[in-house]
Amino acid sequence: MLARLSNLTPQHQDNFVKLVEENFYDSLLFHRVIDGFIDPGR
Repeated sequence: MLARLSNLTPQHQDNFVKLVEENFYDSLLFHRVIDGFIDPGR
């Protein structure tokens, strides 16, 4: 996964980097949300 971190939110950026360095995201599944992909009316 490639992530672009914003310098506008330095605390969030630092926290994300800390979690990456602690291998927090290893084995974590990320799901992509696509608007309108599933029609709840069906």
